Amino acid sequence: MWYDDFSVYRAETDLTIEVDAEAEGIVHVRVLAEDEAEPVFASGHLDSVERFSKTLEDVPTEERYIVEVTGADGSTHRTLYPVEVAGR
Repeated sequence: MWYDDFSVYRAETDLTIEVDAEAEGIVHVRVLAEDEAEPVFASGHLDSVERFSKTLEDVPTEERYIVEVTGADGSTHRTLYPVEVAGR
């Protein structure tokens, strides 16, 4: 079997980030590809919001993403997505 027209495309998806503040509120959210220095998304300063939600469209599915949240008290929390599950 022969194919005249064969194309390969990078798989993409929409990535939705939802963050709930614990007590102090959220002042900044960044999303970084694991091996990249520049953020895929940066919220800019937020006025100590209790909840933040954002959908990033057409992001590569082969990447792993770090969601970085800064609270009003200056603390920074980082979460890796997708999370690796032991035994899989």
